[in-house]
Amino acid sequence: MASSPRVLVYDPHPPVAAAVRDALAGEAWAVEVAVDVEAALAGVLGAQAPDVVLFGLAAGDVDVLHFLHDVREAGRDLPVVVLGDKQDPERIIRMFRFGADDYCARPVDGAELCSRVRVHLGARRRVPKKVGPYRVTGLLGEGGMGQVFEAFDTRNQDRVALKMLVPDLVDDVGFGARFEREIEAVQAVHHHAIVGYRGDGEHRGRRYLVLDVVEGMPLHELAATPHRVLHAAAEVAWGLHALHAAGYVHRDVKPDNIFVSADDTVTLIDLGAAKGVSDRGVTPRGQVLTSPLYASLEQLLGREGPPADQYALGATLFEVLAGAPPFAPGLGPDEILAAKKADPPRLAITLDARLPGVADIVAQMMAKKPRHRFRDLAVAAQALEARAEALWPAAERRASSASS
Repeated sequence: MASSPRVLVYDPHPPVAAAVRDALAGEAWAVEVAVDVEAALAGVLGAQAPDVVLFGLAAGDVDVLHFLHDVREAGRDLPVVVLGDKQDPERIIRMFRFGADDYCARPVDGAELCSRVRVHLGARRRVPKKVGPYRVTGLLGEGGMGQVFEAFDTRNQDRVALKMLVPDLVDDVGFGARFEREIEAVQAVHHHAIVGYRGDGEHRGRRYLVLDVVEGMPLHELAATPHRVLHAAAEVAWGLHALHAAGYVHRDVKPDNIFVSADDTVTLIDLGAAKGVSDRGVTPRGQVLTSPLYASLEQLLGREGPPADQYALGATLFEVLAGAPPFAPGLGPDEILAAKKADPPRLAITLDARLPGVADIVAQMMAKKPRHRFRDLAVAAQALEARAEALWPAAERRASSASS
């Protein structure tokens, strides 16, 4: 006889945890309430891991960020639903970017919460058969905010990637506006190093974005060939320069968002955090949409512009070349902010000797003050290209020339 699905509940406020437990009591699920974060983590990493985790947000983000990091680092592929304030969408987005799969607003609505849990206990969300002129063949990826499908354009049989907001967020004004901004940003820039725009539309009340399918491997996997890493970084720098010229900043440059194909075609993906350069206002301090590991000091303080993308690309280069991020992953948000108020770290002397001049470029891109960085990413791209060319092995260069 099959065992009952297991649901683990943690909330820093015991009355809320009790309310969540009571809301689930009518279902045929085994519900366990963890008394603290350590107990929740032990439950997830134990021999009988839960099928779904409901994790309540506290006043700060440190507990949930550490929890999500440790769960994903341990390779546990289970849905984590955060319980938080719907009036704080920036924070919810930040949770998704750190690995949360879904959210439910507090105070908890019992029917809604049970519905969310059923979705995650059951099969993946249904894949539509057709969206506009696109025939959908499968799900490429899914997060708390969006779904990306593999599809074929019935007009020409081109293979494309089709992105839609998850059904639960279709009527959410904040998430809808952010998705519209992503569509506008991708449509505005035309550069081979930025994921290509194919079209957009609406299907049964859900907006969709059609993109090129991106092939290749994440930038991390090129670490053994530094000249290819530098070439890829130069291509991304040119792409970001074009994005800035079109009036947008990316705000989420990191190794996982850069893909390189076998023929060294480079693509920067995921403009879901993009923002107009001239957008009024600033992001409130601490509400950063990218990982703090790659965010500049001014971005952490809510002042975002093209120099922040340059810093993030420099931090990405640092991590791929050094094999570790410039700041320890385990640091909490306040600790990272304090660390970034000091001078940024420098690539190891041994690495600098093997790759002469590279540490200087990375250091300038990661300069604490924006005015000390390269004037723009076009200048940074030229510096990276020169280093890549100088370090490119002669034999590989000859082979490349012969095949072209």
